[in-house]
Amino acid sequence: MRLLNQVVGLATTFLSSSWLLTAHAAGPVLDQFNGPGASVFGAAPTDNWQQSVTAGMSGILSSISLYSFGGPTTFTVYIDLGLPWHSGANAFETQVTRPWGMEWFNIDVSAANIQLTTGARFTIGVQGEAMLYGSDNTYPGGVLYGRYGDNPPFASTGDLAFATYMIPVPEPSISALSIFALAGLAATRYRNNHRRRTGS
Repeated sequence: MRLLNQVVGLATTFLSSSWLLTAHAAGPVLDQFNGPGASVFGAAPTDNWQQSVTAGMSGILSSISLYSFGGPTTFTVYIDLGLPWHSGANAFETQVTRPWGMEWFNIDVSAANIQLTTGARFTIGVQGEAMLYGSDNTYPGGVLYGRYGDNPPFASTGDLAFATYMIPVPEPSISALSIFALAGLAATRYRNNHRRRTGS
């Protein structure tokens, strides 16, 4: 029994260490992308836009990128879990100040520790005079909703230009699964031998 416990303990330690090392070694990777097009969103202080996004992998949302066409301007960027329209507390929120220019800019959201699974839906929100590019090519993973002041939200014909970056969660490797299978086999064999010896 002692040998079996040692085998199972070593297997568990190996798997935990491998998972942690892989998780910390992996850097952010591009998950979803929607390039800039002709439409423009967020051109007034009362504008509020919420872009629905579908996660393409499991992991932690590391950062998002948006595309600005002007400035200088200050506005709010936030993240919510689930589908639009959201009006409650945000999972992440920050004030962004953009200088003049037409370029992508990155927003680090890793401090919020937003964990997503493949296919999970979340929302990128932008409120204020954001001066962001959108896209006429509708993003297949979600819909953009807009709201002007106190008016009801409406579905847009386009989407925001955005990119999302994830720190992926590693899947169990074949070798790790094999170790667990062998440990289970050893446990079954030990129980069968013990029953034969004791007659129970």
